[in-house]
Amino acid sequence: MQYHAGYCLDLFDITKKIPVDTPDDFEFWHVSSPSCGMKLCSLQKVFGVPAWRIRPGDEKYTVLEGSRIVLVRPGNVPFYFEIPSRPMETGGVPFPQPQATLPVLN
Repeated sequence: MQYHAGYCLDLFDITKKIPVDTPDDFEFWHVSSPSCGMKLCSLQKVFGVPAWRIRPGDEKYTVLEGSRIVLVRPGNVPFYFEIPSRPMETGGVPFPQPQATLPVLN
């Protein structure tokens, strides 16, 4: 996923030490601010894989680096988190920093 500047997001049961699928009443939302966002769908749902064909623990999400996500669960406070960003590899090509100048008024 590094090549695509993304990560796989998965749920994990830390007591049983196994991956698990998203409970039906949990929702992940990609948010640019707390007041607006877009619901995330697992890869399996995006590609139309029927639920009966998804093996337990195989449900996955993909998210871009730097994304801000909120997990919404009934009866719980929304849980906000940010996906880490990796240092960008440019192959040695420098990126100039744009600068703006204001015209001088006479």
